Amino acid sequence: TEIDLTQATVAELNFNQFFDTDGIDGGRVIVSPDAGNTFYLVTPDGGYMNASVFNPGEGFSGFSGGWLNTRIDLTAFAGERIVIAFEFAADGVDERAGWFLDDIEVTGQ
Repeated sequence: TEIDLTQATVAELNFNQFFDTDGIDGGRVIVSPDAGNTFYLVTPDGGYMNASVFNPGEGFSGFSGGWLNTRIDLTAFAGERIVIAFEFAADGVDERAGWFLDDIEVTGQ
């Protein structure tokens, strides 16, 4: 589903997350401004941890220690319609609980 940011000049994504991976597996957020044809990695405030299952190796990985509120600036996509994807990848070794998301919200002004 596309998210309409055509009337926005600033925008952000907020969500809560919990993750428990082996430090190789991980999740990350990617955004497409062209209906899913091309995706771009977006970086949260504070950056990503290392998740070497990805190339480049950026993602939420390891153990979060509890639920974390996460913010990603989407202002670069203001004025467009976007698709947001939450991408998780695993290598199948040392499987743990995974990556959980809640309270996902996109706001724009």
